[in-house]
Amino acid sequence: MKKAQRLIELMLAINERRRFTIKEMADAFGVSERTMHRDLQELCDLGMPLYTEFGPHGGYRLLHKRMLPPILFAEQEAVAMFFAFQSLQYYASLPFEAETASALNKFYHYLPDDAKLTINALKERVAFWSPQRTAGSPFLQQLLEAALAQRPVRIVYASSGGDSERTVQPIGIYSSGGRWYVPAYCFSRDKALLFRADRVLALAEAGTEEAARDLRGWTIAGWLAGQLPAEGAGGAERQSGEATAAAGTASGGGAGAAADAAGAARAHGATVAALSIADAARPPSAPHATPHSGDALADAPPLAARDAAPPAVLPLRVRLSREGMRRCADMPGFAAGLAASDDGSGGVLSAEMAPGNVPYFGRIFLGMHTDAIVEQPAELVAWIRERLQALQAAYGS
Repeated sequence: MKKAQRLIELMLAINERRRFTIKEMADAFGVSERTMHRDLQELCDLGMPLYTEFGPHGGYRLLHKRMLPPILFAEQEAVAMFFAFQSLQYYASLPFEAETASALNKFYHYLPDDAKLTINALKERVAFWSPQRTAGSPFLQQLLEAALAQRPVRIVYASSGGDSERTVQPIGIYSSGGRWYVPAYCFSRDKALLFRADRVLALAEAGTEEAARDLRGWTIAGWLAGQLPAEGAGGAERQSGEATAAAGTASGGGAGAAADAAGAARAHGATVAALSIADAARPPSAPHATPHSGDALADAPPLAARDAAPPAVLPLRVRLSREGMRRCADMPGFAAGLAASDDGSGGVLSAEMAPGNVPYFGRIFLGMHTDAIVEQPAELVAWIRERLQALQAAYGS
């Protein structure tokens, strides 16, 4: 066996065993102990973190980092790695952030000069824009690791009702609108809730106070599609982010907020009738902020459990201008309920909504101004009138 091949296979064997003696490896590879000493020293020089243990039961031990054997990348594959990383550049926090930077630096260092020029141009010509958030998520990686290990953790969480301590078992993490979100099973509420990662103020191992739940069937894809299997007495209930289509924004901002509100509905696999969103706490920080931009909803009214009786619904009817039809057509939650007028001047949106969605849809249609006139339900019409009267009082009659 050639030395280069032996070093690669030795690296794989060390990753598998993690603890070994010189004699064990020398016998396994059919070389002398002196040769094995030299091979191990070369791997150490290459960066493999080996630790020597002395004594009668001593030997070598691989520290926490495993090393992969050399992987051959085509030049375009290496450039594609940088392209993928561009999509994350606006996030204040990333899982494995330091490791990502280290890996990219290694790629960049060994690339030919013309490939480096391509990557430099790529950084200047391509951007995956998302709103920049100043608040970091210092426990993002620990939350992801807990999800991967299906391990409960104890967190201190900041919500609109104040800081609270609770035990949760993360399902996973996902990003939206420049923020990271953590769907997790909450032991105190006995259901799945949605948390914002940047509002986790402290995190510690849960210890033995709560036994881990078997959430192997609970995935991020299932959460976003609104398809979680039943678990626990309360079932798998979900809570969406708060609506942030602010009243009184410019028409462009209102359109963006309304469109993105429907985008969140699509992302969660929700229909108009299935959405359950709490009152918004603040306007979006950018015209294209999604409904996730509001406060996290650990304490908001949840959807009814999936195995419970369906909630009462209200008829939703909205008269739309041509522009209103265009905006609603971009909202998958609304598109199925649109009916255009014969003369093409507008149309009508007909659907159903849960009573708890009044503030959510109120902000969407209020942000569309005269392009959307709500006719039903009466509760939604009254909500919009109250907000308009409050605005008129605030700005003077």
